[in-house]
Amino acid sequence: MVEKKTLFPQTKKYIQNKGTRKIKVLRGKNSQNKQGEQGFVLIVGLVISTFLLLLAVPFMFKVSIERKLVKKSLNSLSALSLAEAGIERAIWAMNEQNVSTWSGDNDLRTMTISDIETSDGIKMGDIEISITDLGGENPFIEASGSVVFGSQTITRTVRVGLQSKYPIPAPENAINVFGSPSNHANLKIFDHKGNVKGNILISGIDHAVNSPGPNRLGLAFEDSNTLNQIITNLGKRLDKQGGGDLKGVFEGDPINTYEYEEGKSFEASIGLANPNVSIDCETMETYIQQLAADAHATTPTQTITIEGKEAGDAFIDPDGDGYVNLGGTEDDVVLLTGGKLKLEGDLTIEGTGTLIFDGGKIEMKSVTSFDWDGDIYILGNDSKGDAEFKIKKGMYDITGDIYLIGEGDGKAKIEFNNDDTEENNSYTHLAGSVLAAGGSGDKSKAEFKVKNGDVDIEGMITLYGNKTKLDLHQKHQKGGKHGDWLNNDDSDIRIVGGISIMVPDASKESTKQKAEIKIHDHKVKDGEVPDWEGSIEILYDSDVVGAAVKRLAEKLDLFERYTIVSWQEK
Repeated sequence: MVEKKTLFPQTKKYIQNKGTRKIKVLRGKNSQNKQGEQGFVLIVGLVISTFLLLLAVPFMFKVSIERKLVKKSLNSLSALSLAEAGIERAIWAMNEQNVSTWSGDNDLRTMTISDIETSDGIKMGDIEISITDLGGENPFIEASGSVVFGSQTITRTVRVGLQSKYPIPAPENAINVFGSPSNHANLKIFDHKGNVKGNILISGIDHAVNSPGPNRLGLAFEDSNTLNQIITNLGKRLDKQGGGDLKGVFEGDPINTYEYEEGKSFEASIGLANPNVSIDCETMETYIQQLAADAHATTPTQTITIEGKEAGDAFIDPDGDGYVNLGGTEDDVVLLTGGKLKLEGDLTIEGTGTLIFDGGKIEMKSVTSFDWDGDIYILGNDSKGDAEFKIKKGMYDITGDIYLIGEGDGKAKIEFNNDDTEENNSYTHLAGSVLAAGGSGDKSKAEFKVKNGDVDIEGMITLYGNKTKLDLHQKHQKGGKHGDWLNNDDSDIRIVGGISIMVPDASKESTKQKAEIKIHDHKVKDGEVPDWEGSIEILYDSDVVGAAVKRLAEKLDLFERYTIVSWQEK
């Protein structure tokens, strides 16, 4: 039997003795050195960590302060944004005339908006708004925005100064011609003999008493071609009377020198209108249509219907006592409808409210007196679409505005003919303005005519139509003298708010546009009160023009727009 041998006998011996023997591990010098090195590294790490911590603490403190400053700055910007939003909110309310829910009166209106939230529901802060001198020309708004920041409240305030500006531009000059009538424009400012006689004054000097503005042109054109045509025509007329200039007729700023032929010139306050303040004809057409529609839609408190084509004194005064009273309060609306109303007799007519004549034509002659406290609308709805208002001799006193609006190709015509006599018992006084607008057709006409006598208009005159005519004619008969009722004793025909003539762009090439201005003043003959000459004055008063534009804007439900002229942040 062969004995097997183990390759590793010591292993067997180890296994047999493993339960009773312990293994002894021997460590050399290298192991002792590594343990010392590890302790050193730990100490160095602690030192470095401490050093870095000392550096990090002030840095972290600085970052914390900066974060607070940034957050405070953001909150301050938020407060400023709230204040600016308050300014916008106030201007919106003023433009829409929606401040009735605000506290106070027009001297001081206030409102507070609390707990304003973002779209995410996060509360931003509060707004406090105040408006001073509401309704004045230069109101002020002050708005404060407040945002809570910790235990503090950050408040920013904005104060702005405003200037009112109505949506309808106000004419700036004594006579304005808007549109492009070009070669079809005609200006005759002399009498039939070709001589300037009497006193004719067309003044762009601002006659406002309370707040006079800069002086303007006496005569202004929107279209340069029309201006050049007028300059040529005026020069030819000056040649016929022996030369000269028109400085004494057209006053204003500036006085320009115009050369109408080579080597020939004259001086006058005539020039181009400011295009930034002239209302365009298309917009005016919209306003005119709205005025007519509003008048048609008004609910009358009293209706008088004319049966047949024409009615006279007996119709309006059935009891024949010579006295007629219409309306009664400023809210009353008296509607006359049907045919033509022609009054000629000893009648005294008084009325208060709004008078609407939906029939086309009113004519009054030699009535004792006609006193109307309110506005008058005359709307053309007859077969021709004409709207006419004629008065001849008598005492007429109207405190409101007069609107004549034609239909289709109809014309709008207003005529004052006082025929001064020895008794001097005729005058016309209009405290308001006149708007005469022909229909929307290509042949529409608008005409304003004053023939003789004492006429005092404290508002402005506006004519709108493809063909327009302004005719002021002063000729005094034997024995005539000034009417003492006039505020300005040097004027028999006086228009304080200036004149605007608007010729819209033609819808067809064949349509001929026309703007005609005739201003004639005749000297009385020898032996017929030689110490007195009649006069015609067309003046520019910015207060009067502004008030007239404001009234028109209110009738059209167009509210004044405010522009910011000063800004201050606190």
